[in-house]
Amino acid sequence: MLQTIDEQSISWLCLGDEETPCNTIQSASLEEVEYQADYTLTILDAETGQAIQSRPDGAVIALPQCTCGARTWLKADYSMADFRRRSSYFEFSNDQGIVQLRTLKHGHARNLVLHHLLYERGKAPSPPILPMVPQEERAQLVMELGLTASLWFTFHLLTQSTDMAMFERYFVETVAASKQVSTQGTRPQLPGVGDVSTI
Repeated sequence: MLQTIDEQSISWLCLGDEETPCNTIQSASLEEVEYQADYTLTILDAETGQAIQSRPDGAVIALPQCTCGARTWLKADYSMADFRRRSSYFEFSNDQGIVQLRTLKHGHARNLVLHHLLYERGKAPSPPILPMVPQEERAQLVMELGLTASLWFTFHLLTQSTDMAMFERYFVETVAASKQVSTQGTRPQLPGVGDVSTI
C-alpha cells in the first residue's frame, strides 16, 4: 500500500508474501511504476505451486519489485460503485454514533493520484474516473498530495464541482469540522455540500 506520493516519487509498504513477510518501506521514482490495463490474476495451488485458476482482474498499477522479491499491485480500475461503499471512507461520528463527516480513505486517494500522474506522463491510456486537483494548483499544496486528494475526491463526489475556490472553503471547513466532531460531537456544516450520508 502507498505511504506517500508526490509529483516525482512514491513510497509504499511491502507486505511480502505468505511465506516471507516483509513489512519494509520501499521507494521509487514514478518512471519505475507501470500501468497494466489487462491484468490476469492467477491462483496457485498451495502445495504444488501450479496454476489452478486464472481470471481477468482489470487494470492495475505495478510497483517495482521489492528487495524481498515480492511485487505490489494497486487497484487502477475504480468505478463509481467503489465510491458508494461505506468501506471506502473514513468516518467521523458524534457521541451518539451518527456519522457526521466522511472522507475517502487515503489508500484509494493515493491510488487515484498515482493513476493520474501516470496518465499525465503518457504511461496510462486514460485517466481515472474522478478528476484530479488541477496541475497548476498542486504546487501550492501545503499537505501531502495523497492526503489533500482524499478531501478533493470526496468534495467532488459530494458536489460534482472542480471549482478551486469552493474546494478551499470546503477544505478549511472540513478540517475544522473534523476537530469539532472529535471534541464536541456536534454536526459540521460544510459549504455547498449536501448530506454526507449520500456517499
